[in-house]
Amino acid sequence: MRNLPALLNPSPSYNESLTRRNQSLPTKRIPRPHPLIHWRRDREPPRSSRCYPCRQGTDASSPLERPPLYNLCTSPEIVQRIVSLLGPDIMLWSSNFFVKQPCSYETPWHQDQNNGGPSVLEPPLNTSIWMALDDCLIENSCIKFVAGSHLTTVNHEPPSDGHYFGLADTSSFDLDSAINMELCKGEFVIFIDRVLDAAEPYTSDKRHAGIAMRFTTPFVKILRPVKGMIVSGEDRFGFNDIVTPPSVS
Repeated sequence: MRNLPALLNPSPSYNESLTRRNQSLPTKRIPRPHPLIHWRRDREPPRSSRCYPCRQGTDASSPLERPPLYNLCTSPEIVQRIVSLLGPDIMLWSSNFFVKQPCSYETPWHQDQNNGGPSVLEPPLNTSIWMALDDCLIENSCIKFVAGSHLTTVNHEPPSDGHYFGLADTSSFDLDSAINMELCKGEFVIFIDRVLDAAEPYTSDKRHAGIAMRFTTPFVKILRPVKGMIVSGEDRFGFNDIVTPPSVS
């Protein structure tokens, strides 16, 4: 197992690298056709709505019982990159669809670790992937990041109007320097949940859809009734309820 303090407190060179690259690793594309990447409008996830409201999406145990989603979230192009960051034993603990329709509201600035409630993970070690199911460009409100924001915990106002994330205090950041993370369909970006991200009000007539996948290691406890799934290596600790992959009887 990799050194725990090193995982929770990345080295200065790692932080510097993330800062230079806007807290994200280079985008990658799933090279082969996949059913979910070509999600049709008449098969949208059931909880699509204006601005990522609370209760949109589910934990890993429910949607991953569906083989197409399981195969996407556990594809080598994804898992190998998470292994390179967190080590050989990897647990997928959450996956969420995000769909924004034309004329949707903005997604306010927030850190994903601030979800309006108690901490979800102990210790708080998480690496996320956001994959585009549509072309997500500036014209249809792609996600944007603030460089260096992962180096500190930002104060947040409590969530309002049923939204999942709180509103971050951005007074100490230059939002004009935020980087638009444009992604073509099938591309994904890797980031940690201390990064400030947001999306502009949605004025395009093009749908904006993606899927988020959240990974940690089995030595992390999930502090809510959520089942995880081991997607690489093994569970050496037994802290969490683990769901069996759909390909295993």
